[in-house]
Amino acid sequence: MRPSRYKAQYINLRVNMVLHQSTEHPVSETHTQNVCINSYLSGISNINEKNRIIGLMRRYGYSSNDRVCMSKAFYGKASVRQCQKAVAVLIELQAYNNNLQEYYNTYFGLDCSGFVNCYFNTMHGIGERTIASYYHHGRRNVRDNFSDFKNNDILVWCDRNGAINSRGVSAQHIAIIDRVREIATDELRATVVESTGTVGLVESIYIFFKTRENGVYRVYRPLKPNTHNHVRVVPVIS
Repeated sequence: MRPSRYKAQYINLRVNMVLHQSTEHPVSETHTQNVCINSYLSGISNINEKNRIIGLMRRYGYSSNDRVCMSKAFYGKASVRQCQKAVAVLIELQAYNNNLQEYYNTYFGLDCSGFVNCYFNTMHGIGERTIASYYHHGRRNVRDNFSDFKNNDILVWCDRNGAINSRGVSAQHIAIIDRVREIATDELRATVVESTGTVGLVESIYIFFKTRENGVYRVYRPLKPNTHNHVRVVPVIS
């Protein structure tokens, strides 16, 4: 499964709910709830609401595994299956105000490394890594030429000199190449999937430009244009 298809599972998250017998439902039946998880978030801003929900889960006897799923959804680190479980629990608890989708838009989402980690863990069994760790695992095969680029390569943001952890980088960021589309002498186009601030979980066509530094590329991001985006590109090494 390509990153874009994995992203689509968050955008159209299908949650199967069992409606147990009641006056309104005399026979138990399965109900499917579709929601959209596509916000970018930092778990730090959601800690109070996360603690409230985890407290309710403890009170009603939910398992530690269920609580982990919920916590990861609040911290922007949950896989598709973990999000499905978290959504199902919220519906069971009726722990949200009026609009379910508005609740998810506010409190659930993914950060950049959360999406990357969940994709490679789900599809390839690779354990959770930091942004710098992805680069250090793959740096021996850093993509120095456009002809080296491959689908599923990782973009790691750097400064214009190629330093990964530098004060010259406005914010650490990571994304995945979904598909290499077109290679020319002086530029390359590729579909990139990422979760990023202000726009959320998205895919777009990046344009890569060579720089004076070997293996350092300036990128044009159509959804967040900025002349200061520089990246290194590496494969994911298990």
